[in-house]
Formats: sequence, structure tokens, C-alpha cells
Amino acid sequence: MDNIKDSQLVFINENGEEVICDILFTYHSEKFNKNYVFFIPVENINDDGTNDVACASYIEKGDSIGELYSVESNEEWKELSEVFNSFLLDAEEDNEEE
Repeated sequence: MDNIKDSQLVFINENGEEVICDILFTYHSEKFNKNYVFFIPVENINDDGTNDVACASYIEKGDSIGELYSVESNEEWKELSEVFNSFLLDAEEDNEEE
């Protein structure tokens, strides 16, 4: 995949297909001592024009390569939901100012 931008990532889905995603933002949790990335698939848009946001923890391996891992616990999801909701509120406020 040579057409990947710095603000994108690629992962292999359960069907063995490469999926290109736009990175929304990254977050480091002090509580869990993990890095997380929030992202949306570039091509998988829902029928209503929206797109599902995904989140995974990641470990950087260098040279813009890393490994994604599933979020492991409900406690992690709770923190990540709060972080994402703050992201949405900030984005909404930024749009209102424009």
C-alpha cells in the first residue's frame, strides 16, 4: 500500500483484506499505560452516510509501523468513551466558532 497518508493506518480484517482508515486522534492512558488510536474506515460508509468509529490500543514498532490490539476491558471502554465524547464536544465547539 503505497498510497497511505501519514494520517492513515492499514489493518487486515477478518476476511484477510487490507482496510485503509483515517486516524481521528491518538490518546495515551496513564491509568492503563497504553496508547490508543481512534479511526474510521475510509470506504465503509453506512447507508445513512455515517461511519463507525473504531478504537484499538497500539504499540509502535518504528518506521511508522505498529501493532493494533483489541480493547480488553469494560473499564478501558468506559475511559475511552469519555475521551471520545470530549473529542466530539471539542469538535462541535470548533465548528460553532467557524
